[in-house]
This record gives sequence, C-alpha cells and structure tokens, in this order.
Amino acid sequence: MTRVSVAMAVRDVEAYIDEALDSVLEQVGPDDEVVVVDDGSTDTTPERLTARGPRIVLARQPHQGVSAARNLSLDHCSGRFIAFLDGDDRWAPGALDRLVAGVEAHPEATGVVGRTDEFVDEAVSDRAAAGLRAPASDVLGHFLGAMLLRREIVDAVRFDPDQSLASTPDWLSRARDHGLDLHPLDGVTLLRRLRPASLTADGPAHQSALLAALRVNLARSRRQ
Repeated sequence: MTRVSVAMAVRDVEAYIDEALDSVLEQVGPDDEVVVVDDGSTDTTPERLTARGPRIVLARQPHQGVSAARNLSLDHCSGRFIAFLDGDDRWAPGALDRLVAGVEAHPEATGVVGRTDEFVDEAVSDRAAAGLRAPASDVLGHFLGAMLLRREIVDAVRFDPDQSLASTPDWLSRARDHGLDLHPLDGVTLLRRLRPASLTADGPAHQSALLAALRVNLARSRRQ
C-alpha cells in the first residue's frame, strides 16, 4: 500500500507550480505518490503539469472551486497518510520525514501538524500597497499544508463544495466533530506564500465566507 499521498488542488498557478512540485518531489519516496487536480486553469498550469509525466497522478475538472478539487484529489489517493499542499506554497526541506516520524511516533493522534514560515511573493515590491500583512515565522497554525493526516479522517470528512473560500476552517470544524486530534510538532514543515491573488487575500470576501461557514457549523452542532 502507498505510504503517503500528497494531494494538490491547483488553479492558475503557472508562476509557482514548478516550485511547489519540486519541493514535494524532492522528498517523496518510491512508496509515496503525488496527486494533482487542475481545477480548470486558464493559464499554462495544465501544460506544466503534463510535462511532469508519470511523476504525478494528474486529474482535471472544470472550475468548481478548491473544495471540489480537493475531494477529487482524495478520490485518487491510495496512501495510508494524506498530506496537502497548495500550488503556490512549498514544503520546507525535510518536511515529509518530519511529518512521517511524527505521525508514527503518535499513533493515538489522527494526524500531526508542523510549524509554518510565511513569505511575501517575490513579485511584490511593496507589501503594504499590495494589501498584504507582514509574514509570520515559526507559526503553529492549522494550515493543511503543514499537516499529515491518517487516511481515516479524510475518508470520514470531505470538503464542502459550498465553502471553497473557507474550505480549510470549515473542514477543520467538521473534522474535529469526528475526532480530529492533531499532535503539534517542532520544526517548520510549510513555507506559505502571501500574494495578492490568493484565495485568502480578498479580506472582505474571505471574512464573509468564514462567517458563513461558522453559521453553518453552529447550526449543525445544534442539530446534533
């Protein structure tokens, strides 16, 4: 059985996808796989993915949003453990070894989460003018790209296609209801890019999506 499946849902990341894939492919072993779903890209992302050949498992869909793309990637994953990475981020050097060692050392946990270093996209010359906050370092934030999860939790809880702008916090909320227990690790596993065109860069839209997801999850909790 495959050890680790790395699930990537991407769209219009031609400037970043090679860097993201390189950071993963340099770390995975023969018992691991990298599954990439292209969510209807309109730039050269599809060609860049095709050029990777058999090094990745590639699937495509018309644009449906990151949640639907993540679900499709999971449909193609066969690993005992599931990792995620966005197409504009990178794994830190040694991230996979650190994550696997952590999850194997803590069989009581449903997954592990490492720390995150953020960086401003190199194309941004004026961070403030671009509307970006200052990057943080060595953060224990619950970013999917910093985690390694046991397959059982992602089989039990999939991403909500109606919550793409709040895909991760919505999933975390529902996964906690199913027993998600993340053991924190020392050391950085994710290098997270801050850029104007990212899903979370549009402050008002992202905040509205978070509030909507919170309302949905609160209503669900009351019904249980």
